[in-house]
Amino acid sequence: MKPGEKLFQRTCGVDNVTKTFLRASFGSIALAGMVVAGSAQALTLNTAGVKANALLTLNNTAASSLSANGISMRALGNATSAGTNVFNLPITSADLKVGLFKITPQGGDAVGSALQLVKGSRNAVMANFDVVYGSGTGTGTISGDVIINGNTQKMSLFTFKEQAPLTAKLSGLTLTLNQSLVNLKLTSSAASTFASALNLSSAAATTLAALDYGTLKMDITSTKRTPVSTKAFTAANLVPEPSTYALMGLGLAGVALVARRKQQAEKAAA
Repeated sequence: MKPGEKLFQRTCGVDNVTKTFLRASFGSIALAGMVVAGSAQALTLNTAGVKANALLTLNNTAASSLSANGISMRALGNATSAGTNVFNLPITSADLKVGLFKITPQGGDAVGSALQLVKGSRNAVMANFDVVYGSGTGTGTISGDVIINGNTQKMSLFTFKEQAPLTAKLSGLTLTLNQSLVNLKLTSSAASTFASALNLSSAAATTLAALDYGTLKMDITSTKRTPVSTKAFTAANLVPEPSTYALMGLGLAGVALVARRKQQAEKAAA
C-alpha cells in the first residue's frame, strides 16, 4: 500500500474506488494538501497524461451573435476545434475534496489552452484557464490570462452554474469523473476588455456582455493519453504561421518589383 493510501481509504470510505483511484487509475496522481484531521481531504490530480478534457460548446444564440458581429473564435495551443462552435480544452490538473462517499470538485486548470477572438485585424486571446467553484453555491468562475497586443493580464473571464453535482463512475479499472457547467457568461471586466480590443460598437458590446455562451462539459478518465503540455500559453506563442510569412514575402516581392519597374520607366523617360 502506497503512502497516504490507507488514510485516503479510511476517509473516503469507498475501498475499491479509492484503491483504483490511487494505485491504478491515476498513475501520475499528485497528492497535495492532505489533511489528517477532519472529514475530507484536498486532492490534486495531475491529469496531463490521462484523457481529461473540457468541451466548450457555444449555443446557437451565442454563435449566431458572434458571427453577426463579425467575430470568430479560434483554438490555439493545447486547445483544438472539435466541431462547429465546439472546442476541446485538455484539463491539466483537477482539484477535489474527498469525503465519506462523496467527491466534490474544487477547481481545475487547462494550462496551455487558448481561445482567440478575431474581428478583422483585431484580436484578443484568453488562455490558461482556471476553474474555481464557489463553496457549496453551485456556481463559480473561470479565470485566465488575457493577451492583447502582446500584453498579458490575469482576469476573471466567465461565471457559471453547475448543471448537476460531479459524478464518479468505476468500470473495471477505469475511473471516470463527469460534470457540466452551464450558463457561461462573461464577467463585466472581460466583456469590457474584449469590446475595447475588438473595437465593438456599443450595441455589439452590450450583446457580447449579455450572452449565455453555452456549456463546458468536463470528463476526466484514468485512461492514459500522450501527455499534453503543461507550459503556459503566452504572447510569445502568437507568432505568424509559415503561410503568413510566405504571403508577407510575396507581398514584399511584389512591392519591390513594382518599384523597380517604376524606376526603370523613369530612367527610360529621362
